[in-house]
Amino acid sequence: MKTEMTYREWVKQQRAKKVRHLQEVWKDQDYGIVISGTRRGARVTWDIDREQFVALMGLHQLRDQVLARMEGDLVVGLRAAAIPWDEIGWALGISRDAVRKRHPNADRDAQAAAAGGEVQS
Repeated sequence: MKTEMTYREWVKQQRAKKVRHLQEVWKDQDYGIVISGTRRGARVTWDIDREQFVALMGLHQLRDQVLARMEGDLVVGLRAAAIPWDEIGWALGISRDAVRKRHPNADRDAQAAAAGGEVQS
């Protein structure tokens, strides 16, 4: 049974979406790096008292973790839109086999997203 949402519930839901949107995307206490989501994109900040070498290590870790997850989400979206592996590989500058090896569950996740299910990252 589907119930209608009251105006108060709708406002509460919209506020919760805003709060979720402005939450930290990634934070690492060891390196002092914080990536926050904003309406205009991502904002990266780090502790200025840290050595530059430590900051560089943190940015390397950022690239490996956050950008890889973002790439995976984009590949799943493209596969859900029936874009062939060849074109995705061309966009990444690697072969289609390399893309399939890097994202082995993309087809399964794309089917789940098309069916309305949650995609596990």
